[in-house]
Amino acid sequence: MGRKRSTQMEDTRSTTKPALTITSTEEAIEALNTQIKHFLTDQLRKHKDRDKLKADLLGKQRLPKGLLLNIDQLCGKTAPWFAPNYHKRFHFLDTWRGYINHHYDELAAMIPAPTASSSKTTSPSQPTKPTQKEEIRVAHKSLRQILLPAINESPEALSNVLSTIKDARIAVTKYSRDMFTLLHTSVLKYATNPNADWYTSASVPGRVTVNNVLPSFARRNLDQVKDGQFSTLPPPTSSSCNDVFGIQHIQYLYSSHFGHTRESTKTSHPNWSHLAVDWSFDPPSKLMTSNVRSVYHNKLDTSFKNILAGKSFVKMTRYLVRLLLRLWLSPTREQRHTNMKKSFAKKKRDNACALHDDPAKKMKALYCNTRNALRRKAKEMSKKRSRGALNERQQAGLDRRMSNLQEKMDFYKKERKQIISSKHSSSVEAQSSTDVSIATDADAAALSDDLDSDGRNVEDHEEPSEADVSARRMRSLQGITMKLLFSESDVTLQDTSLKKHTQKLQLIDKEVRAMKLVFNTLKPYIPCENAPKCHRLNIILFGNEVLRVAGYDKFTMEACPSVSAGTTYSLSLDAPSVHELLGKHINVKEKGIGSAAQARHQKNDVFACLFNMDKVEQICSKNGIQFIHHIDIHGSWDVSLRGTTVKPRQKSVYEERKLRGMGKTAPGSVPVQESIDELDLCIKNLEKERDVQSKSARIATASLSDLGKNMKDKLTQGYGDERFKQERHDDVKAERILKEQKREAIKAKHDILDKLAEKRKMKYLHQKEQSDKSA
Repeated sequence: MGRKRSTQMEDTRSTTKPALTITSTEEAIEALNTQIKHFLTDQLRKHKDRDKLKADLLGKQRLPKGLLLNIDQLCGKTAPWFAPNYHKRFHFLDTWRGYINHHYDELAAMIPAPTASSSKTTSPSQPTKPTQKEEIRVAHKSLRQILLPAINESPEALSNVLSTIKDARIAVTKYSRDMFTLLHTSVLKYATNPNADWYTSASVPGRVTVNNVLPSFARRNLDQVKDGQFSTLPPPTSSSCNDVFGIQHIQYLYSSHFGHTRESTKTSHPNWSHLAVDWSFDPPSKLMTSNVRSVYHNKLDTSFKNILAGKSFVKMTRYLVRLLLRLWLSPTREQRHTNMKKSFAKKKRDNACALHDDPAKKMKALYCNTRNALRRKAKEMSKKRSRGALNERQQAGLDRRMSNLQEKMDFYKKERKQIISSKHSSSVEAQSSTDVSIATDADAAALSDDLDSDGRNVEDHEEPSEADVSARRMRSLQGITMKLLFSESDVTLQDTSLKKHTQKLQLIDKEVRAMKLVFNTLKPYIPCENAPKCHRLNIILFGNEVLRVAGYDKFTMEACPSVSAGTTYSLSLDAPSVHELLGKHINVKEKGIGSAAQARHQKNDVFACLFNMDKVEQICSKNGIQFIHHIDIHGSWDVSLRGTTVKPRQKSVYEERKLRGMGKTAPGSVPVQESIDELDLCIKNLEKERDVQSKSARIATASLSDLGKNMKDKLTQGYGDERFKQERHDDVKAERILKEQKREAIKAKHDILDKLAEKRKMKYLHQKEQSDKSA
């Protein structure tokens, strides 16, 4: 390192004195004990069960994360510094366990146990490393399987709980639709009829006319707009309406339309009252308590934020730039593409109608229905015969019915074969004309150039127009226009900026006019970088209008969370909502929980009054999550248990080996009880079983490969007409059986390998113990 660089680093280095200085092993042990004391104090303030906490702390195989890092920070050193310098001088885990054995009881006596009703948490003595964002996952289980046995065994209690949950799901569905309607109407009013005070100028900006944006041939659905103008206006420029469509605004929508103080609520929020809607429908059900409403308000707020924070804004801008440039610069190719899509859609409808009216299809449907009826009758006969409840008269009636069905099946099958053979003879004559039409359709399909595709240069079956811009150049113009929209601050495109970004393209007058038109039209709708997310709604709604008028309806986007009209919503419950909804049917008061506020601090006790928490914890631990006392009950009585992911730290065998070398046993280790001879015999038997399962897996794999080749050959050569269904059915069944055999063999082999590794480990430990004793 040069002298100048080293001098510069010395000048910029911090000269503050570190809070801790360590120069010897004794000072290092004291610093570690201090950090252990801070950690124990923090844990004792959080946990009630002191004995279980002590056992868990003594059973740790590594120091808690952050202890050594805190020492490095206090000493002013770059991590890792403490561990590499002192891990050979003294054993960290021995110091950890020794401090807990000598001082844990003393600290537990000094620190009071936490109370369940306390809402305040004591901050730790030392600053801890900020935790990462929790990852939420779900585990599914049937509702009846996790309910308390006392509720399942009582028909009355079970009926009350299930009926309340069913009524609450219906009430939640209606309430969600009402709130969606209110929010969607407010969004439309915000974008199409804003308040004049929301703009810095005195007047509201003018609306964009269709004639200035779209050429005459692209105005395909003018009934979508009123008076030849688009309804959506640019986003507001004033900061007075930046707080719309948040969680507070969603709560305001409920209070202003369903609450008791509607007028005073509207008066206190003049900006939000401008977006009010005349609402004359029934209020929500009484089952929609305050806590249940808050759950669904948060869901609606999260869905709305995801829409605004997602890719819809940039994607809609790209759609509009691509469409407008194509309409003004390549009108011939765009019209040919639109006509082609219409012809394809018409041909698809005609084919669907022809298939619907096909007599062969009708005969096949009648044959299948008759066959299913025959199978049901045969099943009914076998069931009654096994029970001994079939007399001679019933037997004769069933026989007559089954013979009649069999005759109908034979008739339908024969008629279908005649229809297919007659169609086949007539279709041979028109084969040449069909080949020509297929080739024409293939050439036309190659020209498909939609808004989601990049477009490409192809040899058209028609001579391209000289006035059209090529697809390659169109992509370049689109990229430059997008960059200008998001980088330039002026509302109108200047010639200097355009020349700066298009130095190598040599634009012609038509391209310059088109790019200026697109930029000047869309730029007022593009919010600045630090603008609120709600300003993105205007470009999405404006783009939807342009796409509908131009005939590209399938590319429109949702600007608001949608609710399915034919689906009943799931019921989301946390501890306060469980207390409010089901508190009458479960013994919540016996736990000393008299209000929803107390339920918020005693979540586990509330859920334990309704669910079998041992089973819930077992299900969550099996799925690798920790239950966070939040569930979703779906229509099929399936429950989604929500929890945070549990990512166990990788277990290290270094400490175990080190203790073993010092003549000690690791905590939790089990002494070997089998002799070396018994272990050798067990290992030999396991190896034989492993070889047998490996051979079974190889045989199943080879048989599966041969069957696959055979099925492929049959498919290429064609199955026989009479044996087609039976051969195909037998091959598929054999394939499924072989796959299951292969899967079972591999699974058994892996289990044997696990047992073999365990036995070899036990043998090694036994030999190591004997060698240590002999030494």
